[in-house]
Amino acid sequence: MKEALIEEINHTEHIHPTTHREFIELSDKITNETHQYVSPTTLKRLWGYLHDHNHPSKCTLNILSQYLGYADFESYCNKQKDKVSSTFFCCTYSTENLTEGDELKISWEPDREITLRYVGSNTFRVIASLNSKLSIGDTVQTSYFMEGESITFTNVIHNGKGPFGYTAGKLSGIHIEPV
Repeated sequence: MKEALIEEINHTEHIHPTTHREFIELSDKITNETHQYVSPTTLKRLWGYLHDHNHPSKCTLNILSQYLGYADFESYCNKQKDKVSSTFFCCTYSTENLTEGDELKISWEPDREITLRYVGSNTFRVIASLNSKLSIGDTVQTSYFMEGESITFTNVIHNGKGPFGYTAGKLSGIHIEPV
């Protein structure tokens, strides 16, 4: 959903910032409008001009949403869900491209993180969990992961019970990195 937020800012401002100066100007416009500061460096990360494993804070997403006239990022997301009934998407990771033993670290707001090991047949075992309701040893199923979108796991076996469903990253989406 953060990609849609960025695209709406690009469309509203009739810009596609690519230079340091353009990111400074956008930062200044956001500060003037919201009376809150988002640094040009943070904007570069969001627009994909700096590549690191940081993902935007809820505060940053709230400020950008306010810049567009929404109360916060959750309000922005709710409004977008009302607008879109279907869309094509590109998977960041698909189980078709994974081999048994591959590991992915999945994180989402606020400060949640799990590490999954692929065990085959669209099934993953949780091997590390930080502030998540999923526990080490739980198994989950999915066939794909999309950066910046929420993820729904099926056939979750949690603490030996289930199967359940589980959704992570409803507010700001998930961040994925290989381990």
